[in-house]
Amino acid sequence: MDFLVPDWNDVYEMCIKLADKIKGRFSPDVIVGIARGGWIPARILSDLLENPNVASVRVEFYVDVGKTAETPRITQGVSVPLEGKKVLVVDDVADTGKSLRAVLRYLEELGAKEVKAAT
Repeated sequence: MDFLVPDWNDVYEMCIKLADKIKGRFSPDVIVGIARGGWIPARILSDLLENPNVASVRVEFYVDVGKTAETPRITQGVSVPLEGKKVLVVDDVADTGKSLRAVLRYLEELGAKEVKAAT
């Protein structure tokens, strides 16, 4: 299996392109980075979208490189209240999408008004 390993400049440039796509389409109240891979892109997007409201949530799904558990589990709840808020969830990758879907459902159950994902 081949993997692309971006350097810091690549990551920053990808975040700039992503922020440009988000601007004018969605204005989140809170940006939630999925631990651990989503933390850095979430922080960069926070600057690029001029939104200092950053939180985190942790989901466990991978048990080894390229190997997953049967279902993802939220193992660390979101660090801020989300009731009535528009939330942008950020992660570094989306392979199967199962982790993202689990986090999206979880945040909606917490009362988030609107939840969108960016990877």
